[in-house]
Amino acid sequence: MMVRHRCALGAAKPAVLRILLLFLASVVLTNVAPDAIRQLRGRAYAAARGVEHARALLSVEGWSVEESGLARLYYTKADADIAGEAAAFAGEAYMSVCGRLGYDAPGELTVIMYPSFESLQRAVAGGEGGEGGRSIGVCWAGIVGMVSPKAWGGLFGSGDAVHLFGRYNPLHHEIAHYVLDEMADGNYPRWFSEGLAQVVEFDATGYVWEETEALATDGGVDLSLGVLDRAFNREDTLNAVYSKSMWVTDRIMKRLEGPGFARLAFLLGRGMDFEVALREVSGLDYGALESEWRER
Repeated sequence: MMVRHRCALGAAKPAVLRILLLFLASVVLTNVAPDAIRQLRGRAYAAARGVEHARALLSVEGWSVEESGLARLYYTKADADIAGEAAAFAGEAYMSVCGRLGYDAPGELTVIMYPSFESLQRAVAGGEGGEGGRSIGVCWAGIVGMVSPKAWGGLFGSGDAVHLFGRYNPLHHEIAHYVLDEMADGNYPRWFSEGLAQVVEFDATGYVWEETEALATDGGVDLSLGVLDRAFNREDTLNAVYSKSMWVTDRIMKRLEGPGFARLAFLLGRGMDFEVALREVSGLDYGALESEWRER
C-alpha cells in the first residue's frame, strides 16, 4: 500500500508538545467556556507550531535556496539541477490552492526538499528518529516537506526526475493541509483535513490515492464521523477511512460554494466546534452526511 502523506503536529519535537499539553491542561482546569478554550488552544497550537517551524529551518541552515512566486524552496546540492522546476511547481501549486480555498497568502510558503525518505522522517520527528514508511510528502509546523524525486526509487515508475515530479508531486495535497491549518488554527478533525487534501489534489491534478480507490470495508469498526479520527492509526480500516474522508469532504465542499469555505475556516479559527460551524455555514451536520454516505 502506498502512503503518500502524513500531516501531524504530533510529529513535532516532544518538548514542544509537552509545553503545549501543560498549557492546555491549565486552561481546562479553569472555568472557561468551550469555544474560548478552543480559541486559547488555537493560540497555543500556533505558538508551538512557530517554535517547531524555527527548529526545522535551523536544521537546514546552509542549504541552498530557490525562490519562485510565493514559494521558498530549501534543497541540497544533489538536487541543484531540479530545484528551479521544483520551486516553480511549488509556487504555482500554492497560488492554485490559495485561490481554490479563498486564502489570502500573507507571504512565502516554506518548502523543504529532502534528499531521502529517512532525512524527511528524521526532520518531522525532531531529529529523534523516524517512524518508517514511504511518505513522499508531509505538512508540519507550517512547512511542506517532500522527498526529492531522485530518491523515489521506482515508487511511481521510471523516468526523468522532473517529469515524475511534475506528475506525482504531493504539493497540492500538502499545501491544502497547510492552508487549512493556517486558516483554522488547528481546530478541525483530521478526517476533514485528509479529505480536503485529497479533494484539492484531485481537482488540480486528477490524482486519486490507491487507498481511496481500494475497496473500502470497515471491518466492523465504528467509522462514524464523530470518531473517525481514531481509525487513522488502524491499518485494517485505512482504505475505508481515506475513502470516507474524501467522499464526505467532497460533499461538504460542493455545498460551500463561493466564500463558504473561508467562512467555515474563520469560525473554526475563532474556536467554534467543527460540526456547529459546519451547520451554521452549510446547513449540514454529521447525521445528514452519514445518511448520504450510507445511501451513496
